[in-house]
Amino acid sequence: MQILQQQSSRKKKTTTISIPQPLGFKLLKRAENSNSTIYNMTITDFTVGFIFAGNKTIHTSRSRIVLPKETLFILRHGNYCVSDTTDCNNQYSELLISIPALTLKYIMSNFSDTIARPNYTLYSSIIIPATDNRYLHPITELYQCDNLSDSISYIRLCELIYLMLESKTPEIYDAIQREITAESAKFSKTIMDNLYTDATLSDLAKLTNMSLTTFKQHFKEIFGLPPHKWIVEQHIEHALLLLLTTDKSIDQICTECRFANTSHFIRLFKQRFNSTPRKFRQLYIRQGL
Repeated sequence: MQILQQQSSRKKKTTTISIPQPLGFKLLKRAENSNSTIYNMTITDFTVGFIFAGNKTIHTSRSRIVLPKETLFILRHGNYCVSDTTDCNNQYSELLISIPALTLKYIMSNFSDTIARPNYTLYSSIIIPATDNRYLHPITELYQCDNLSDSISYIRLCELIYLMLESKTPEIYDAIQREITAESAKFSKTIMDNLYTDATLSDLAKLTNMSLTTFKQHFKEIFGLPPHKWIVEQHIEHALLLLLTTDKSIDQICTECRFANTSHFIRLFKQRFNSTPRKFRQLYIRQGL
């Protein structure tokens, strides 16, 4: 999991838990006392987050999703434009838990006989909110992991995953099942590694040892959208971040985000935002967003 940001005032700490070996997971604690600008978050592992104070906003090409205090959420693989807003006490804090597929699979193997699978649902939402006071105990202890041994931290993670599964929310179960499938995890990594290369869909199909037809079907099962549409959305998300947080020219952003040409980029951007990139940037600066 990578977090790219424009501010340096944010307090953050990453802790790697490696029990049992060779398994592990990462805890990223973040806190601040002022509102953030939009920054980029690249998710490469199954990630669970919890807001302790303030609000987190996910800025997508289609909408803004606001996650309030005490919301548990899951982030799928991909790039996100996000910003954080402090509460009335000028405080923002959150915990992000990055869990590799191998660790998640090990945890799930212990629950296979106790958790009933809900009806299958193909979800397309990038965020799965879940509010339940039962989550507070394990998530709070993980946030305070400086005082916990690795083994206790691991137990608290197992407890959190169990409570998530016990909610019988199909989206949560399906998200975990897809993540722990070895083929799916390898498939997702291949896509993310080549997101900003010149690889075509045919090239990606070869890299994943699939026919083009099978590749397209598998891609939609994993990411919830056809490959071309999902890849374009990821490029648009990254272009939006560069547009709002850098002074790069429209041509530079177009090249960096792998659009065929500037006209193509402007047309796609206008379809999403009813505005050209240049006018959108000017409005953002004028309104001081």
